Order: sequence, then C-alpha cells, then structure tokens
Amino acid sequence: NMFHDALVSFAERRIIFMEKSNGIDLMKAFMAVCIVGIHTQVTNILPEKLDWYITHMIFRLGVPFFFVASGYFFGRKLSVHNCIMNRIDDVKNYIIVNGIPFFFWGGVGLVWEMLLGFKRKGIEGSIQAIHNSFFYPFGAMWFVSSCMIAALIIAILYNHKKILYLIAIIGYSFALICNTYYWVIIDTPIQNVVDLYLQYFVSARNGLFVGVMEFGCGVWLYNHHKKIKTFSDKKIYISTIVAYSILLVEVIINFNQCVRDDSSLFLIMPILSMLILETCFRIRIPYSIRLSLKLRTFSKQLFYLHPFFNVYIGYVLFYLTNNGLIQFIYVSINVQI
Repeated sequence: NMFHDALVSFAERRIIFMEKSNGIDLMKAFMAVCIVGIHTQVTNILPEKLDWYITHMIFRLGVPFFFVASGYFFGRKLSVHNCIMNRIDDVKNYIIVNGIPFFFWGGVGLVWEMLLGFKRKGIEGSIQAIHNSFFYPFGAMWFVSSCMIAALIIAILYNHKKILYLIAIIGYSFALICNTYYWVIIDTPIQNVVDLYLQYFVSARNGLFVGVMEFGCGVWLYNHHKKIKTFSDKKIYISTIVAYSILLVEVIINFNQCVRDDSSLFLIMPILSMLILETCFRIRIPYSIRLSLKLRTFSKQLFYLHPFFNVYIGYVLFYLTNNGLIQFIYVSINVQI
C-alpha cells in the first residue's frame, strides 16, 4: 500500500507539473510589479504624455486583473453550492483569510495618514483621515475590502443574475463618472451629485461600484469556462488585441481631460482583464511547482508589503530625489529582502 501510494503521489505531482504550465503565476507577478509602479510614481521622470500612456496602458492593468483573477477562483468555490448558507460560509472563510492583512496593513496606512493629517490641520486632519479610511482604506487595502464586499453581494444574489448584472452595470457606470469620465458630466446636474458623493465618501472605488463588476467578471468567467474553452486560441488572442486597442482609444480620448480620483477606470477594462486571464490559461510555459510557489509568494509579498516600505521610506526618498525610479527600486528590493 505504501509503495502504491508513493507511485500515485509521484503520478499526481507529474500531472500537476504538466497542468501547471500556464502563464497565470507569471502574470500575477508582473501585475504586482505594475501596482508598485503606480504607487511609486516610477514614470514621473518621463514626459507627461508618455507618463500618461505607460501608466494607463500598462500599470493600470494590475488592479482589474487581480479583481478578475480573485473572482475567478472564488467563483470556483461558489459553483459547487446550491444552498445560500453554504455560499455564505465560503464568504466567511474568504473574509477571515483576507481580513487579517486588511486590518493590519490598512491600520499601518491609517497611522501614516493620521500623522500627515495632524501635520497639515492638527486634530481635525487626523479625524479626517479616520473618516476617509472607512470609505477608502489606506495601504492599497481598498482592493481587499472591495473583494470581500463584492464576494458577499455576489454570494447572496448568486441565483439572481439579472439583479447582479444591473448592480454591476449601474455601479460601474457611476464609478466611471466619479473617476476617468468625470469630464463627461461637467456643467450638468449630475456633476453636483458626484461632487457631493466624493466630498463625503472619498472615492467610488469600492466593492459596490467597482468590485461587483470586476470581481463579478471573474466569477462569470469561471461559470462559463467550459463554453469559453471551446473557443480557439486564435479567437481569444485576437479578442485580447482588439480590447487592448479599445483601451488605447480610451486612453487617448481621456488625456488632458478633467478627471477625478486616480483616473484608473475605463469602459473596456473589465472585459480586457477577463481576456488577459483567459490568455494566461492558454499560454504554455512549463515550469516547476517550486517556481510556481515562488512566483505566488513574490506577488503576495509585493502587494501586501510594498505600501509599508513605500509610505514610511519610499515617499521620503521621492521627496528628497524627486525620482520615482529610485523609489520603485528601493521598495521592490526591500519587500523581497
């Protein structure tokens, strides 16, 4: 029996190695680097227009990709349950796993923002930082909180697809005009509504307005993965190129426009992120399980740890040198050390 188990174990490891020959882990590592690139202003040494294009055509792909990837793997869990209580249990486990780093690193970011707020406006500034953290968690944790909120909403409404689609479309549309497409509503009654919302709620980048759409796209992708697998690689690759071309058009249109927040949201981004993820599943790059685990660890460490090094030392380096590249190199190296 022991010899049989050993053979089975060896066969399983071989199968895992063969199956683990897609580009998902490599892409996660690359997208994590993109997120660090945004937060360290690495492109600030470039001309303004080139900075805009590199930031929005490359670096801004990171967060939507992680939304879709997170939704995809969470959707795999939801798909095996017909009972809402079982889906809620999945959400509870998801929140427990992600809640610990959320509160820890979000707390680290909040302390820094409170100190900055106190320096600028005294106690009032610190209180404002606390208020802002409820609606836009610091330390890049808005993404984590959005995933948890989106997971809960999707789990509850999992069998009510039309309602979910409606929430996703309306929510993401509102997020767009609170962000990159703010210029569309200038001098209209909607502008007053958006300005009032942003005054009190800081940002529309949250689980309701962005998470349900982008995290939900990942869940949708998993639910339809059998049908999508029947599409040829060529069709997926061409669709990805077309979607990326549409993003280029959006980036060109929005250059030098009046935007709000971080100008990170685009119409095509959820679809493009799904196509990039599907492309990763189809790209065959054989590598060992050990390398796969290293890449996963790299991307997780880079995402969770970079805000600490960036906030407490990286910003100081940028202030002294006015060079985002130095800041980027420092943060990336220290996270891995």
